[in-house]
Order: sequence, then structure tokens, then C-alpha cells
Amino acid sequence: MDRHLDDGGPEDWERALGTSQDRTRGIGSRALDYAARLGGLETPAAGSAVPKQVQRTGADMIRLITEEEVQSPQERKAARERARRREAEDESDDEEELQYGDGIIVDDWDTSTFTKKELELSCEALLEQIMGTDHPKRRQLSLRMLRKLLKRHANVHGYLALALESLVNKGFPVMLRNWSVDVFRLSFLFDGLADFFGELMTNLNIVPRIAKAMVRELDLAARVVQRRYRIYRERCRPAWAGVPFDVRMRRKLVQNMDLEDCNKKWRRMHSMAFGGVLPVDVTQAYLRLLGQLTDKDVVSTGYRENRLELAQSSGLIRVLLCLRDHQYRFLALRVLANLSKQSATLAELLKGSVGFTLCDCLHDADDAVLSRTLEVLDSIAQKAAIYSDVNSPETLESEISLN
Repeated sequence: MDRHLDDGGPEDWERALGTSQDRTRGIGSRALDYAARLGGLETPAAGSAVPKQVQRTGADMIRLITEEEVQSPQERKAARERARRREAEDESDDEEELQYGDGIIVDDWDTSTFTKKELELSCEALLEQIMGTDHPKRRQLSLRMLRKLLKRHANVHGYLALALESLVNKGFPVMLRNWSVDVFRLSFLFDGLADFFGELMTNLNIVPRIAKAMVRELDLAARVVQRRYRIYRERCRPAWAGVPFDVRMRRKLVQNMDLEDCNKKWRRMHSMAFGGVLPVDVTQAYLRLLGQLTDKDVVSTGYRENRLELAQSSGLIRVLLCLRDHQYRFLALRVLANLSKQSATLAELLKGSVGFTLCDCLHDADDAVLSRTLEVLDSIAQKAAIYSDVNSPETLESEISLN
């Protein structure tokens, strides 16, 4: 049976090969001969299936054309396994390089021939690494390289000083929906640059922003409770005599809208990736930053204002709460040690029952924590004694109690 039905039959060279059946048999026999010549494939017996020879024929033809080996499914699977092992080894090598060679990289980085434009581009690249990477070692290495640029080049100091205000605004957004993991990474940048830009950060009013960020969840929870209590109190109160009905309804509507707004903010906060709670490393970075900004050796002129702003804000509550957690305790004690050196903060510390909280820290087994706790207690006692010498003892009898 010929396949040419509408064009006059097969060609002359096809007729020379025989009928359609003969030509078909010839194609099969030539394929088997070709497979046998490639490497040890035996010609199957009559009537037997040849699935392996058939499925490798095309691959062998492609290999001959492209001069590349075409892998079987088993070979491809083994190749993927080898690639995954190499990738894991590369990641471990990168980790070892960051742990062992970061000091070598920073020390050997020669920037003496950099132009002003190259220095600015280097700063931008390092800032992107600090704010964009999830790798702690890579972020730490980028910060060390940025600090090296600041120590060696005055142009870098001026460039970062101009960019610091926008970075602070980005690192402490006003709207809750703008808080994200990328924002939290800026806390590590501020912590690493506080000794260079402590005065500028003070002028940018960063201490109240840190305090507000640390107590955001506590503050919102208190607002929700307050709104609910006010609505409950209004419902329990008898009808106001002489107050028109529409006035009472408008007041109730405003209270319900205020409560619903707080509830939406609370749900939005806890639906975020970080669950509304500051990560541990971010809280530690904030505490280190507060410790530097309230230190006289870091901020020579504005440390008094920073201490007073922190003591009078709700951030002091968060610092005192950090004393109860061992992973924050030493950092919080540094902040309290700086606050206790100023007489103006004494009343705020005593109102926060700092004495009782510090006494709980005396049971800590860490010698460094115990030494810092005794230092803070001694400083508060000295300030209280000086204050009691110039004021009536009766006014302080109920406030000063450190045991």
C-alpha cells in the first residue's frame, strides 16, 4: 500500500527500494544494525520487544550530531544530586569564609585610590547589603567595611550625614503598615554608626522614636483596653438628663469608630511577618543604641537630653521589662546605669519601681550582670541620698525603697 495517494505514486528512487512494506522493514533493520554498531546492543529475537534500544536511538543520534552525551533519566537524577551537594558545600565554604576571612577582607580592602564618586557608590552598595540581606555575617561584614570608609575618608562622613535623616525616617515610620522586616534591618545600621553620628541622631530626635517603636505593641494594647472600658462605662451610666438623643448617639458612634480603628491596627500588627513582636536581635540593637546615645563618652553634648527623654517616655517601661529576660538583661542594665548618673531621672526611675526589679537581678549567676546591677543600685542610692540631704526626708520616705 503506497502512501502517495494524490500525487501520482512514489518517486523512482522509492520504487527501487521495493514496496511500502519492504521500505518499512528496511528502516527497522537499518535502525537495529545502527544500534548494534554503537556499542554491544544485541539484535533481538523475532517477535521480542526492543524498548531500550528504541528509546536510546534518538539520544545516540543527538550525541553524534552535537558531540555531547545525552543523559538518561537516571543519569540526570544523579547529576542533580551532585549539583545539590556542590551547592551545599559552596554555602558552607561561604560561611567559613565569612567567619574566618572577614577580618582579612576588611583589613586588605584598599580604598586609598577611590574617587569621591566611587566612595559614594561603595556606600550605596554596602547600605543595600545591610538593609537587604538576611545573612547576619554578611550584614556584619558590610557594616565593618562601611565603618572603615568612615574612618579613612571625610567625604564618606559627609555623604552619610546627608543621608541619615532619610534613613531615620525610613527606619522609624509613623504608619503601622509601613513596618516590615526591611525596616528592622536599619536598627543594625544605626547601632553600628552611633559612635560616628551620635550628635546628629540626637538632633534628629531618635530616642523618642526608639522608645515608641519598642512599646508599640504595649501602647496599642492599652488603647484597646481603654476604648473598651469607656464604652462599657457609658453603657452602664444612666441616661443623661437634658442631653438630646442625637448628641448621645453621635458620641456613641464616635467611640465605636475609635474602638474599631484600634482593633484594626491590632489585627494588622499581628498579621505581619514578625507577628507584632520585635525580633530578639532588633530589640538588642535598640538597647545597644540607647546605651550609646545616653553615654557621655559617645554623645558629649546631648546625652543629658537623651537620658531625660528616655526616662520620661514609655520606653523606660520596656527597658525595665527587659531586665526580666536574661538575653536582654545586661544591655538594659547599661541603659539604666547611664540614666542613674543623672539626678533629673531619679524620680522617674523610682516611680517605675526600679529597685525591686534590680533586686531580682541580684540572683543572676552571671558575674558581669551582678556587677552591673550593684553599680546601678549604688548610683541610685547615692543620688537619693544627695536629694534627701537638700529636701525634707518625709517627702522621700515613701518613694525611696530599694529592698
